[in-house]
Amino acid sequence: MSISLIGQGYSPAIGSSAAVELIRLFNDTTFNSFTCVVAFASRDAVSALSTYIEQSRQRGSTIKIVVGIDQGGTSRQALEEIAALNVSSFIFHLDTPGNSVIFHPKIYLFEGNGKYAVLIGSNNLTTNGLARNAECATLVKGNLGDSFHSELYHYWGNLFNLSDSALRPITTEYIEELSTKGIIPNERIRSKRHDSSAHNPRNNPLSNPFESRRPQSLPEGFYPKSRGTVHLPVHTVVVDYSSDTDYEVYITEIPKAGSRWRQVNVPRQVFLDFFGAAEVISADGTRNYTGEVTLTNILQDGSRSASRTNPLVNVASQNYRIETYCPETQGNYPVDGRPIAIYVKTGDSSFDFVVLLPSSPCYTEVEDYLIKENSALGSVTLHRLYMNFSSLRDISPGLPFFIDR
Repeated sequence: MSISLIGQGYSPAIGSSAAVELIRLFNDTTFNSFTCVVAFASRDAVSALSTYIEQSRQRGSTIKIVVGIDQGGTSRQALEEIAALNVSSFIFHLDTPGNSVIFHPKIYLFEGNGKYAVLIGSNNLTTNGLARNAECATLVKGNLGDSFHSELYHYWGNLFNLSDSALRPITTEYIEELSTKGIIPNERIRSKRHDSSAHNPRNNPLSNPFESRRPQSLPEGFYPKSRGTVHLPVHTVVVDYSSDTDYEVYITEIPKAGSRWRQVNVPRQVFLDFFGAAEVISADGTRNYTGEVTLTNILQDGSRSASRTNPLVNVASQNYRIETYCPETQGNYPVDGRPIAIYVKTGDSSFDFVVLLPSSPCYTEVEDYLIKENSALGSVTLHRLYMNFSSLRDISPGLPFFIDR
């Protein structure tokens, strides 16, 4: 038997994390069984592991996931992602009146060919829990049936073999019932409740403020991406970041276009579906486009600029353009990389946006994700994709959108 310490988040330079270990174990063909018993789950952590779970399942492995729903720690979208994996998946919850005890384990057990490896610690099945938070876990490896393996099954066996009478299968119908009755939150509410650190309002500074440190980066191969469809457009009224609404996000690299590179070209379908341009086809078959957007630049300190309303531009060259005016686009085009624009749709024709230059603090995180998960919307030469706002927070929590929110 071997025992290893898996630290995370406190010493980012070391680079260890639960996510790194889970990826290694999923890739180890010694194991043909994975059992996860965990308190809380987020959509993005499940989706970040989905490729490895699917590869393991295709090799014939048995996959079992048991997740709790106490304290709003597991979102509706997380349960939907788990259900989409097509594995044995269950909710464990005790509804005893007056009972304040919550379901809080974090156990990731791999077994096969006479061996086992189990990761046990403070790491929930969330992106922060597996990769960013300051967490600590123990990795135990040994032979099936040894003393530690036997103790695990003696205590948790009814969950491992899915025989506990309190288990409920994760189905679309049961997720809908839990959501309708307010038992599980949506991902945005879950993230705000569980993934945000203590907040110190700027107008009430502490006499002895806490240090600010950069969070640990997501490890290679651990990239959250919901497999659910992003439905566009979605909002009929302008909404507020304080609400429980999740938002559609469009991210694109900005190509060099002379001195007016702030006119960001977008694919026709993005022009129509995301930015809301109206297409008018004349009698001779000519296509024309109308519409306007209201853009609000979120500055690097998190403050909001004055909103600007601009027409949606379609030129003779069949380029579809969004005028993206902000301090970053007023300078020369950078020589060391492509700028990145991030648009958050807050209303039918209203958008908040940030432009990242290669020198911007969060540029590398976003660029790495774009390259890894590129959907090639309209082009194979520019990295572009749709995603959800709550997923964006997990990718790069230091973005100006999230300062003081």
